[in-house]
Amino acid sequence: MELSWDKEKISRFLRAMDCGALSELAKPKIKIFNKDKEILLYQINEFDLILNLSDNTTLKITKE
Repeated sequence: MELSWDKEKISRFLRAMDCGALSELAKPKIKIFNKDKEILLYQINEFDLILNLSDNTTLKITKE
């Protein structure tokens, strides 16, 4: 996933990778400050996309 993508593209990517708790697929990753981090959970609402990352970081992307 790239932060340069718009919110809708990020949302589509995350939903496509979400196969539930029983999935054996690797978690989607995001690169921040040249470090790969897994996206463990995400929330999508009308205005925000909230990502909970593997290092206990929360990243909030707000629709402009």
